[in-house]
Amino acid sequence: MSDGSILFLSILLGALLVRLIFVYERKRRDEKAIALGGDPAESTQKVALKALPLRLRIRNKIKLWFSTDQLHEIEFMTDYDSESRWLTISFYAARDPVKITITLRAGSIETIDTFERCSNGKWAAEKFGYTSQKSYGTTVVSVYPEKLCLAEKVRLKTQFGEDNWEGEVNVFAEKYSLADRKFLSEATQDIALGRHHGALESYREYYKVARTNPAVESELFTLNMTLERHASAEMNAIRCMSYGQMDLGCSLYDTIISENPFVDKKKIPALVAARGKWDLSAHHGLVNLLQETSYKMGFNGFFVESRRDIIIVERPSAARFLTHIRFDVESSGYLLHTGARIVRESGEIEIVSRERFSMGDDPGRNIAITTEHDRVGHWALPDLKVGDVIEYVCHFLKKEFPEVNDQPHFFLFDRFAGNFPTLKSRFELRCPAEWKLQFKLENTTQTVEESALDEFGMRPYTAQVERITPRFCENLDYDNLLLNPTIACCFARDSWDDVMAQALEKNFGSLDTEDSLPGTLKDIVSASQSKDESLEKCFYWIRDRLKYGAYESALKHIGSSSRAENILDSGLADCKDKSYLLYLVARHLDLDLDIIAVSSKYGTAVAELPANQFDHVLVRAKTERGWEYLDAANSQATFGDPPLQFQELNGLILNGAPSILKLPKVDPQTHCLEISETFTGCDGNWLTGTFVVSISGPLGRQFDEAWKSQSLSTHDPALGAQDTLSSFLPNLRLIESSKLSDTSDSSLFAVSGVHKRCQMSSIDIQSTGILRWLVPGVNLHRKIVTEDGRAFAFQAPLTISITLSLSGELAGRLTMSNDTPSLDTEVCNINGTYKTQNGATTIHRNIVIKERRVSPRLSGEMPRIMESLERALQVGLILNHRSENR
Repeated sequence: MSDGSILFLSILLGALLVRLIFVYERKRRDEKAIALGGDPAESTQKVALKALPLRLRIRNKIKLWFSTDQLHEIEFMTDYDSESRWLTISFYAARDPVKITITLRAGSIETIDTFERCSNGKWAAEKFGYTSQKSYGTTVVSVYPEKLCLAEKVRLKTQFGEDNWEGEVNVFAEKYSLADRKFLSEATQDIALGRHHGALESYREYYKVARTNPAVESELFTLNMTLERHASAEMNAIRCMSYGQMDLGCSLYDTIISENPFVDKKKIPALVAARGKWDLSAHHGLVNLLQETSYKMGFNGFFVESRRDIIIVERPSAARFLTHIRFDVESSGYLLHTGARIVRESGEIEIVSRERFSMGDDPGRNIAITTEHDRVGHWALPDLKVGDVIEYVCHFLKKEFPEVNDQPHFFLFDRFAGNFPTLKSRFELRCPAEWKLQFKLENTTQTVEESALDEFGMRPYTAQVERITPRFCENLDYDNLLLNPTIACCFARDSWDDVMAQALEKNFGSLDTEDSLPGTLKDIVSASQSKDESLEKCFYWIRDRLKYGAYESALKHIGSSSRAENILDSGLADCKDKSYLLYLVARHLDLDLDIIAVSSKYGTAVAELPANQFDHVLVRAKTERGWEYLDAANSQATFGDPPLQFQELNGLILNGAPSILKLPKVDPQTHCLEISETFTGCDGNWLTGTFVVSISGPLGRQFDEAWKSQSLSTHDPALGAQDTLSSFLPNLRLIESSKLSDTSDSSLFAVSGVHKRCQMSSIDIQSTGILRWLVPGVNLHRKIVTEDGRAFAFQAPLTISITLSLSGELAGRLTMSNDTPSLDTEVCNINGTYKTQNGATTIHRNIVIKERRVSPRLSGEMPRIMESLERALQVGLILNHRSENR
């Protein structure tokens, strides 16, 4: 037999042997799977390494001996979730792990149930084997995937003996798939040899493969700082934070900003000189010379916001009262850096010590809402003098709205001025070049300028407004934003349909929920006589019986079929929970209903910018009387009326076809204040008699709550009642009172009683006095307005009915009272009557405030209107000392 024949037979026998081994191993594997109760076709997950086919064991050995390399920690990141039991390994560049070892110095691994690989964003379970060995108290578990293919992540479903296990993870991957490691190695060698520019070039090549490695960003930060490329180093620090290394990135960012936190000191005199050319009223004690707000967007779902204010002190009283600087810090973000300095009028610079900075919870936050709250930063300032300039800066890292379909979703809203005049205000936003943004500026003729790409491929947008004197409204929370220059911005991809779907899912989960009305609310419906009555009673029960609050665990119930019962069991509900319950009530009653999203932070929605601008939801249901607005999360709301702060502002309807809705202002008859006083005699110099005060709508609820609060804060209930009633009846001496109606189940607050009022002054044979009334939301001292009439507003449209009766001996002693004013304008109507009948004199005043906000074209009428209101809300009395009938 020739040598060729021998070689052929040897190859043939070898192939047959391998085939027999393959068949045997497959049969043994399937038998083991059957013994474990599994399907042979699906067996894999709990098979030990020795049970894998021989060919795979041989392949793994060869790979480990000749073609694998251990990855360093700089190349991957691990995360273990004790609740889900997943140990996840994320690679910064695609890897094909051959072996994964888990070394435990404490604890143990009981099982490894599943091995999954993530490629192109999709997870897939794969076959694997594992071994475990213990030596000198250390357990090493080695996991061998059956397939070798590239993946961005792999994860193991494990069961550790202890949740807080102590150990490390090592990954071995095939060498030929690690081409990017060459650039890391070259960069390390170049740094060691001092070839910094060469290292930068190697890192740029590495970036083409892996762009999310925080360890590399840290190395680049050091390189760029060495080369004095501070702008590049700042970007490295931001990327380091956004890629998961928060503590390291924050430290790097603070390092770079601390080197040069303030503007060039030469700019301060130029700003002061420009202020001198601005003709501004001398009563202002503080002027903001420069306000700068900057946003850097597009860092893996994060953005950096930085603010700078340079303020000059212009009056001694301002120097005395300005003891600290305060700024808000969102709990969902990170305060990266803050600093403050004083530039004295002499030019001396005083850096404010870091020991003077403190940060704590915002005193105004609701502690029952733990999912989100704000903190406040305080800089305690040294003694100030006129001419001193305060400069302070603050930098934040914040989270954008969650991405949808790999696209950012965010909404920014900013003011160009704060609470005092601002000489120059500048806004800047930088984002990736491919982003398309929409901007909306209000109350300014300026526009947003788009510039060429910067060195990092970011697109800068800027806007600047100068010489801003802020306007303010009384009583209304959001009108200051409507009156002053503001800028809003959002990503241009969204539509209102997208925003509606996201907001609806966030707050309600789905309108097709199988959840049913809880038994407590069903009982209320059953005991009611009509649908309207059922809805109203359920509204008041939800408003008052469920405390306003939410905890993070409540978010888990959104979309579940037991959410309603969970809310009632907890006794706590925020706006989305209470609106959800009202939705179930309306659905149970078969009423048409809309879910409305509004912004309690910004007030009105910017209709031109489809974005998630909203942080509050309420509902409206259609009854026989029309649309009834229901905001049970507002403790001062009443059935049917939109909350005062949202009236005439924009909201978004979330169900059905999305549309912007302008919440209506209430009719003046909805808010109706009625005061009736009857005086029958005198006690010394005081008029004595009886009274009835009633007020309906949200204002009635407001004063009912004030009545209850005052009764709790005073030792004598009568003093609390007197303090509350003094809001309507000044100079009051209350003798007794009783409530006729409260707002626990209605919109009417009413009280009656016996009182003394109007202390008279004796002049010769007569007594004189002025009887006055006060109206909430009508500031009689504001008789003039600013140059923009919109700066004047009432709290709400309101009807005021006042009846004064003098009977008995007082009617006979009445000599004179002032005339009843008469006025009818677009803003208000005033009229009255004066009658003497059956020995009694009755004076009646009727006032209707028609508008909440006064339009600019009517601003010239406001002084006359306010004077007429003041006359209508008082009556001058002259009484003889003796009745003419005697």
